This record gives sequence, C-alpha cells and structure tokens, in this order.
Amino acid sequence: MLDVEIVAGDGKSGRDLRRCAAFDLDADEWHARFLEDEVEFSAIGEATWLVTLGLLIGKPVGIFLFGWFAANVLRLGLPVGMDTRDLVVVGCVAAIGFTVALFVASVAFPAGDIQDAAKMGALFSFGASVISLIVGAVLRVQKVHQTI
Repeated sequence: MLDVEIVAGDGKSGRDLRRCAAFDLDADEWHARFLEDEVEFSAIGEATWLVTLGLLIGKPVGIFLFGWFAANVLRLGLPVGMDTRDLVVVGCVAAIGFTVALFVASVAFPAGDIQDAAKMGALFSFGASVISLIVGAVLRVQKVHQTI
C-alpha cells in the first residue's frame, strides 16, 4: 500500500492544492494508469533522447566525478568497504530517474508532444537497471559483510 500526499502552496492562504491517493499497483493497473495519462510509446522525439542520455550518462559521470573529488581532493574519504569502483555502480543505479524525471517533465514542458517525449525518456531510464547489473559484474563489485 502506498500513501501519497502532494501539497503545493504556503499552507496559510487556503489555496493549497492537495492530492491524496492510496493504491496498490500491479502491472496491469500501472499500464492502465500510464495509458490514461495519454503518453503513447510512439511519442519518441528529441526530448526523449536528451532526457535518456542525461540520466544514463550524466548521472553516473557526475556522481563518480564528484564522489572521487570529495574522497581524494577534499580528502573526505569513502565509507568503510567502499572504493571508487563502487562509485561507478552507485552512479549507474542513480540513473534510474523515473519519478523525479517524470515530475520535472510534467512541470517543465506544456502538455503536448515535447512533454510526452520527455516522459518517454524518463521511462527509458529503466535501462539503467540492466546497465547497473552489467557494470557491477564487470567491475566485480561485491557486498561487504561487516558487523557493527
């Protein structure tokens, strides 16, 4: 069961927009809700590829570079049991930018073809899950067992 409450406004003016939902989605319900939003799989355009590349390339590169910079240049170090190979995999996992990318696409673009194409790019970011598994296997990243 997922409870969602989205509140926009200052909380005082009475102009708050509230949307509350409680739902348990299975694959069929998700598909139906996706189709209700009228985003078609044919809505692929330039925005699709820009969002997809931003998530699949930009996030992993940014997380790796800033993580490496913080650990080495700023001498903050990495958590115990973690090395720079793990930063690459963390960046790949973070590239699964589904919810925030959909939200940004819906508020950044007016309803229409560009918004639909941007939402398709967010959906394509699920490919990062496969990429994460492959990168983790190639880099031989393993879970570290430690007792606290």
